[in-house]
Amino acid sequence: EEPAIIYTPLAGEGFVRRFNGVSWTDQTLTGIAGLQDVGGFSGSDVFAVGVGGTIVHFDGFTWSPQTSGVVWRLNGVWGSSPTDVFAVGDNGVLHYNGTSWSPQTLPTTAATTQLHAVWGSSSSNVFAVGFSGEIYRYNGTSWSVMESATITTEIFWDVWGTSATDVFVVGDYGLIFHYNGSEWTQQLTGLEEPSQTNSHFYGIAGLAPDTVAVVGADGMLLQGSR
Repeated sequence: EEPAIIYTPLAGEGFVRRFNGVSWTDQTLTGIAGLQDVGGFSGSDVFAVGVGGTIVHFDGFTWSPQTSGVVWRLNGVWGSSPTDVFAVGDNGVLHYNGTSWSPQTLPTTAATTQLHAVWGSSSSNVFAVGFSGEIYRYNGTSWSVMESATITTEIFWDVWGTSATDVFVVGDYGLIFHYNGSEWTQQLTGLEEPSQTNSHFYGIAGLAPDTVAVVGADGMLLQGSR
């Protein structure tokens, strides 16, 4: 059985670090710098995004640049399939249909277009988060404002889930919110006070069906069971 293949971009550097199940190796991307996020579907179908509208794709042998059509920084990438990939960044959302990237329109009521992360449970249920407590949702046709400074005005940095009724977002000052398919509720960590200046959460992912891990400033790592 082929070992799991994990890629992680190194911010500010022109290479990607690859884990083959045993060890990490670096892959150099000539002329590419400032990668922010990576995602894919197999060891031969991986996307990475970064500053200046950078998008590169790995086919199992070579990293090749793709035309994004934008010059702003891309912060996150996720897809439901190789022909349905989303990239979010400092000025909105891009979508890849398997052939080319094109911008998608956010609601005119959006408080911000600066987005940090994207994740979905399917092609018709995609979440994006960013500044001002903004949470957007894509239904397969259009984006809508799900939350806009109603649950918080702080910055959200990441979103992840296991299904349409089990979604988490994390952000500054120890904020964690959970969506059960009908409403968002805050999950307390004891780090929610603005005085906790080093309690910012930047990433969240599942380690097992009932275990979720959050990483943050100054090497912070929280693990929760449910």
